[in-house]
Amino acid sequence: MFTATAFLPPPSGLIRPSPCRAPSVVCMRTASQRSPAAAAAATAAAALTALSLVSAALPPPPALAVLSFDHDTALVGADLSNRSDLGGAVFTKANASRADVHGSDLRGANLEKAQFTDADLHDSRMEGILGTQTKFTRANLRGVTLGGANLVGAALDGADVTGADFTDALLDVRVMLKLCERAEGMNAVTGVGTRESLGCME
Repeated sequence: MFTATAFLPPPSGLIRPSPCRAPSVVCMRTASQRSPAAAAAATAAAALTALSLVSAALPPPPALAVLSFDHDTALVGADLSNRSDLGGAVFTKANASRADVHGSDLRGANLEKAQFTDADLHDSRMEGILGTQTKFTRANLRGVTLGGANLVGAALDGADVTGADFTDALLDVRVMLKLCERAEGMNAVTGVGTRESLGCME
């Protein structure tokens, strides 16, 4: 004969709710309790955190050195063509007569009082250069971009400026008028006509 026995829950005072079910509690499971995907995600997050801490502790990379040819007389006839590291370079009072600098990036370079007489600078990027009192006498400036360049006091007698772009460049009025006498062509990079960039009268 069977006797039915009623199993009653323990008194309410003995029931301890799981902290994982409490809305204000974040359940921190151990690695053994996590699913494989959750464990992998946690490991990846920890690795990224460690990597960021290491990166923050490393010193910043050194600034790229600016090349200086200040007062350099060894540039006469030098081959500086197709260089990409001459941006911001210092050529103050350097003698680069007859140098080949075609196709190079000279943006922002300091060419103050330098000599580029008979130099080949065709197709060079020369935006924003400081070219005050620089000698470009008989230089090949075909296709150069000189936007925003400071060329006050620069000598451009006999320079070939076919296709050069002088947009917003600073030039002596006398020099500008002389250039307009022979200016022609259009810059292949900017699509601006040389006469237009000089503000020549039609």
